[in-house]
Amino acid sequence: MFDPRHSRLSRSVHGALFVACAVVLSAAIVRAADVVQDNLYSVSFATPQMGWASGAFGSIVHTSDGGKTWAQQDSTASESLYSIDFANERLGWAVGRAGVIVHTSNGGANWRAQTAPSAKHLFSVDFVDETFGIAVGDWGVILVTEDGGQTWVDRSLSEDLILNGVTAVSRTAALIAGEIGTIFRTEDAGRTWNRLATGIDKTLFGIRCVDAQRCWAVGIDALILHTADGGATWDLRHGAAEVRQLEQVGFGQAFENPSLYAVDVEGPFGVAAGELGSVFVSRDGGQEWSRLDASKNWALPWFRDLVVFDGERGAIVGAGGRRIMINEGRIEVDAEGD
Repeated sequence: MFDPRHSRLSRSVHGALFVACAVVLSAAIVRAADVVQDNLYSVSFATPQMGWASGAFGSIVHTSDGGKTWAQQDSTASESLYSIDFANERLGWAVGRAGVIVHTSNGGANWRAQTAPSAKHLFSVDFVDETFGIAVGDWGVILVTEDGGQTWVDRSLSEDLILNGVTAVSRTAALIAGEIGTIFRTEDAGRTWNRLATGIDKTLFGIRCVDAQRCWAVGIDALILHTADGGATWDLRHGAAEVRQLEQVGFGQAFENPSLYAVDVEGPFGVAAGELGSVFVSRDGGQEWSRLDASKNWALPWFRDLVVFDGERGAIVGAGGRRIMINEGRIEVDAEGD
């Protein structure tokens, strides 16, 4: 498994079975330029044409043609970059191991380090505009900037929790997802955080909101949670809510309910992806989800992050530099998946 937090996640990850597997992706096969073979952990698109992905060993790759071709950028970082986010075509940030934060103001032509008040690993970053952003990570770390990263303020939790994902709704509101079913919400730009009742005790990896009320979170055992009231209540839209013992989890169960790491919904179209090459799709605004059929022809590894934009377009990234584009609702697999 790719996860850099594996040693600490073992206390909450009980059902993951890491074996080679595949998914059927009933679509055309396209090849992305083999500019990177390192694991990719995060992807962000500022426009349907302009996108970036970050990964192991400080790698950042960029596309200016909607994912047809990709080029390396020099992040100036050697540590893994677990999350990347662009506010527009010029301004972007990437965060990662040991508290590394890098920033570009010219679309990635140059990246420069920003100073973090903590050396804890950062697993997710999200900017709501050109100046306000939040980064979260290991040991309950929460960093907030209101000036584009010139200064990052430590607003970490007092408890030791792994915080895996953050989504900023506005300059005051944001939600964080983490281990043991944890979801926090702030209404005061991160100065205080309120724990929300999810009814789930399993680790959550990704969270995404389309507005202040509608959000989705994903995690272990193909969990997909949804709220329509800003997190006051959460509904289980897919996956197994009950906690099972490790010895109860066989290959069939792990294949049917793989861990999901990322989710995004735009309009009626939604995508979630994760372990075992799993891709789930929704065409009713994230209410119901179905997994793409399995195939014996493609042995796809894990997917770590995704983005949906411009209706039914988007991108998925993962192990070994995998870059998969979504065009008109179809998942297009690059030829590396043969």
